Amino acid sequence: MGLRERYATMDTKELVKIITLHKDQYTPDAIQAAKDELRSRGETRETLTPILKEAKEEEQIQAQQLKASVEKPLSDTQRVFYTIFPVMAFYYLIFTPANWKKRKLEAELCWCRGMLWYIGILTLTAAILTFLKPSSDVPVLYIFTFNIIVFLCFIFAYRRARRILAEMA
Repeated sequence: MGLRERYATMDTKELVKIITLHKDQYTPDAIQAAKDELRSRGETRETLTPILKEAKEEEQIQAQQLKASVEKPLSDTQRVFYTIFPVMAFYYLIFTPANWKKRKLEAELCWCRGMLWYIGILTLTAAILTFLKPSSDVPVLYIFTFNIIVFLCFIFAYRRARRILAEMA
């Protein structure tokens, strides 16, 4: 089925979109075939103007809906889930589309909160073990020191993500 046969079955509004709104997505031959099809239907500039306005309005509505879905924040359930299971938040950060910036930042905040919680528990455990048996194992002291360093890194990441999220709002 060639272009002319395919365009003969298309709606007038779709042909108008091809020659005006989406002309950068089509070859010159396809645009010319769409124009020829509109001429063969007896369409004039005056009859196509209301159709073009309607098509532009539809495009604007679709763009607004897409923007609203992109800017939609994480739900409370997602926040709790990502805080309890920070590994899932990390995967969400990796595989979420790049234009979902707000969601990614919120997931990063949950990831940092969850990691801070778990590292805090490990640090507290290492501190208790170190202070209960101060002369026993030196590796516990190394774990304690390492956890504090990692803890500080996550605090820095958490504060950075909160600052960026506040600037977006």
